[in-house]
Amino acid sequence: MAKFVKYIVVVVALFVCAGANAQTQKRIARANELAEYKADYIEQLGGMRHDEIVMVLPDSSIAWKAETIDGFYMGGKLGGGADLGNGENVFGYNGSVALGYSTRLIDWEISAGYSLLTDKSGQRYGAFNAFFEPSIAVCKWGKNELETNKLYFGVKVGLQECKDPSIAHYEDENVIIKGDGDATSMGFAAGVKLGWEKRKFMGATRMGIELSAHLYDTKNTFNLVSNSVQVAHDQEHKFRYFVGATFYVKGIFHKKAKNY
Repeated sequence: MAKFVKYIVVVVALFVCAGANAQTQKRIARANELAEYKADYIEQLGGMRHDEIVMVLPDSSIAWKAETIDGFYMGGKLGGGADLGNGENVFGYNGSVALGYSTRLIDWEISAGYSLLTDKSGQRYGAFNAFFEPSIAVCKWGKNELETNKLYFGVKVGLQECKDPSIAHYEDENVIIKGDGDATSMGFAAGVKLGWEKRKFMGATRMGIELSAHLYDTKNTFNLVSNSVQVAHDQEHKFRYFVGATFYVKGIFHKKAKNY
């Protein structure tokens, strides 16, 4: 009999707790419908999308806090890559810094990077690049529709530094001249990228993994001038391609608002 009574007490206690939790949820739901702090959100956050936490305190007062989701950001990317083409391949480092503006669907980003490349002769060297990299969210998900995860696709258009070794050869009946140069230049580059990003709820930090690939133009040139007369000139354009994988961390410059 005592065990039965104890069982009844436990069941009643569970129902009471469940009812109290349901009442709390209703109160929070009602709090989220109040216009007094939503007006503050609109005023303090400029109408931008935001995460929010709303609490109903024991004295029935409402405490809230909000932080915008969109905004300008800065970040760094670090990883590795492979420079391929023209019969010479090299695997090495790949990194960049980025500045951009993030919205719900589109990110507008510019980046400046440095990676390991190789020339036609197989010589390895570090080279700079700069890209404009807009991207669009393919899908977004997260617990309770918070959309804290994002899968995105983007394009890259910009410049890639590369070395221009000589390929020219000049020969006549009396003279044979072979060129040997090692100049560098910034050539056109374009590619695509695919990534996954996780943003912190009620925070400025975003982390992700990004895969990218781009083609870039290489110029093999040679000029020989003798007694102010151009004796030989030759130039050849060929595309190489770079494939990279990086881990990145970004920080959003966003607005905060709260009433406590």
